Amino acid sequence: MTEYRAFVGENLGGPNERTGWYSLEELTDGSFSPLNVVLLRADSDAPLWPMGIEDEEFAQRKPDKGLITKKEIRVLSLAKLALRADSVVWDIGAGSGSVAIEAARIAREGAVYAIEKNEPDLELIRSNMRKFRTDFTLVAGRAPAGLEAFADPDAVFIGGGGGEPRELLGVCVTRLKPGGTIVMNAATIENLAEAQAVLKELGMETDILLAQMSRSKPILNMTRFEGLNPVYIITAKRKREGEAGRENGDE
Repeated sequence: MTEYRAFVGENLGGPNERTGWYSLEELTDGSFSPLNVVLLRADSDAPLWPMGIEDEEFAQRKPDKGLITKKEIRVLSLAKLALRADSVVWDIGAGSGSVAIEAARIAREGAVYAIEKNEPDLELIRSNMRKFRTDFTLVAGRAPAGLEAFADPDAVFIGGGGGEPRELLGVCVTRLKPGGTIVMNAATIENLAEAQAVLKELGMETDILLAQMSRSKPILNMTRFEGLNPVYIITAKRKREGEAGRENGDE
């Protein structure tokens, strides 16, 4: 339920200045100076979602539920993206939209663009956008087709669903702003090796994190651990102009 309160400032800056908070009923019944400013505030009891939203909170495809970047991998990937409030972010292969949604909650003054090739997932993403009260541009397509309509990014997340890696990474690197970051998740050593080779050819410096995690699970009155699939988190950065020279000791 949402409740509304209003701040009224009357005769601001004058000798008869008066300010105060009022309920909507008090506004209806009250009398105020014609020279006033009113600010309306909505107090909502909607849940507050911290970073690292639980996987089950997202609408996901059924019966093959689970097309989602798992919470632990999502948090690590978002940290590697190093988002700011004004970042422009691409989410390529959005799946359930979990990364785009968490990115949009961080980059509130920036812009988030998501692309997903599977038609059934698009409505799931829109449903999740409504649930988590986020707004971003969602496009149906198989990247790199469609990326030309996006603003140049500060950060790119590639979770899956893209086209041929060489072509896709080539477009991302070309469009990436100086100082920007690409984060790519890979589940196999073959995809890791290909991505690393392509990024090296494109002049990007890479850092790789192998995330191997387990979640606790009850068994009778005891606890065991159930492993998540290992994921390679590949981070590639574009240096700002002049950084390479400074690292080599040049003035």
